[in-house]
Amino acid sequence: MILEEIDGFADTYLDCVTNTYTRQLRHAGLWPLVLGDDWGHWYSPGLEPWPLAGWWGVGRPPEQALTDWYGIAPRLTRHRSAAQVWAHVDRVLADGRLPAVVLDVHHYPRSPYAGRHHYPHRVVIAARDDATALVLDGSGPGRVAARFPLTTLETAMAEPELADGAWGYDARRLTIDLPDPDPDRRDLPDAALRARLDANVRRYRAGTGLAGPAAVERFHDDLAAYLGGPEPAGDLLPAGVVTFGTLTTGRKLNAMFVAHAGDRLGIDLTTVATQLHTSAYRWNVLLHRFMLGHRQGQPVGALVRGFVPRLRQITDLETAAFEELHRRMR
Repeated sequence: MILEEIDGFADTYLDCVTNTYTRQLRHAGLWPLVLGDDWGHWYSPGLEPWPLAGWWGVGRPPEQALTDWYGIAPRLTRHRSAAQVWAHVDRVLADGRLPAVVLDVHHYPRSPYAGRHHYPHRVVIAARDDATALVLDGSGPGRVAARFPLTTLETAMAEPELADGAWGYDARRLTIDLPDPDPDRRDLPDAALRARLDANVRRYRAGTGLAGPAAVERFHDDLAAYLGGPEPAGDLLPAGVVTFGTLTTGRKLNAMFVAHAGDRLGIDLTTVATQLHTSAYRWNVLLHRFMLGHRQGQPVGALVRGFVPRLRQITDLETAAFEELHRRMR
């Protein structure tokens, strides 16, 4: 019942950050699809550990969408002790909102990376007592509401490896909650939806810098050069999961935003939404193939080289979707 009442999107894959925000937004009676209001192609060359790290399907973080639409910003709070974490969680729950915490997957029993990798993972806490907390996690068929001992969660929250990593911030004993927006910011007027669609079209077609079509070609060129060099070293599983997972999430939310906006505005955007849904599905396929290949011990270079034709198909499909949206919006 809890999952049905407050789950963000029950039937689709989302990365853990977006998954958390959609649950918090829906619980607050807000529209989670604002997280899908931004799309395009951007590329930042030279990022470690590989060119895929510089490839973006959205131009801004989800936190910016929350500010733009609802005038709110997520509150990220670092705590000195587990007791402070739980005291904060209790206050947020008592206020009728949903808190989230960050866990190291290495110590999180339901993670496939438990005991193998260190990486921050966000989950929602829906309730707690003196011994356990009710955790909402996962999405699609893998979503779950389960109780975990507080001691297990405390260990995962305090792992020293969370202090520094590719995620760029100290994630130890970190909580995330959303304030309620002002009453006059809860509704989304049709004019704002139309303006957002128009702005995305104009920005994509302008393609300044490494954005739009220029970004696509530079990305493919850099990826080919990277894969033509020595076999990549190090553990690239976290980087791959983040890259493919984030791109899957972004396109799924884009498709839902476009479909809903089209319905609201009386514009037939079915083709665009379908193309973006297909793109999300293909990114998700690459995500699972990457994870499976990694578990089977396949060299990363050989694994990703097999993805190259599919990556070109995906970017071509997305370009077609953006051009179709331009035609529909004229």
